[in-house]
Amino acid sequence: MNKIIAVNVNANISKDQFNQLMERISQEKRIRIKKFYHLMDLKRSLIADILVRCEIRKKVGLLNQAINFEVNSYGKPYLKGIDDFYFNISHAGDWVVIACDHATLGVDIEEIKPVDLAIAKRFFSNEEYKDLIAIEKASQLDYFYKLWALKESFIKAVGRGLSIPLDAFSFKLNGDDIKISFNTVEDYTNKNYYFKMYNIDAKYQMALCTSQRDASPEEVNLINLNDLYDEAIQLLSPICKI
Repeated sequence: MNKIIAVNVNANISKDQFNQLMERISQEKRIRIKKFYHLMDLKRSLIADILVRCEIRKKVGLLNQAINFEVNSYGKPYLKGIDDFYFNISHAGDWVVIACDHATLGVDIEEIKPVDLAIAKRFFSNEEYKDLIAIEKASQLDYFYKLWALKESFIKAVGRGLSIPLDAFSFKLNGDDIKISFNTVEDYTNKNYYFKMYNIDAKYQMALCTSQRDASPEEVNLINLNDLYDEAIQLLSPICKI
């Protein structure tokens, strides 16, 4: 069932299309979305909610009005009343990404922007920082964001937010082989985690963390924004009119 879907939200949709999508999310989420100052922030949040709702409708069969989300004590959202459907959301820049499966997972996408790499010395493990500064300078920025996406995907899979320090665990990358090691012993460190990187855009790094071997899909499903709109209109009935 594991599936990753990505939508580039830097595409135009009409005001009418936008309003029809807003009618298909909860009143609570609609109020939160309307507080965003920037249009892209609003679009990312709306499209993420619509993507998850469409997958729940297809995979679980719940009617849109019966879909209810809650969050755990660390703020990670989950589908209320359903024990075998897990999802995770990430968005950055032009992209919104969701992953869903029967078991817990975490996904993260990071836009590659100029950054002071000294931040890695502050937040990453000593091993990761040494690996970062050891590679050629032209590749350091990409490597930094690979590590950042992997770390975020792991933290999101565990579901405890930044209560887990970023330097409490380390990644070692050797091509497509990704290994994690832990610097402390916690209840989550005796479990197995599996990682995969995806390249959907040269300006981004994207990582998936799963709790099951061979659960990572080979490819990301890329969906056009207007195609998502058509699917949402077909699958999701309005919850309440604007």
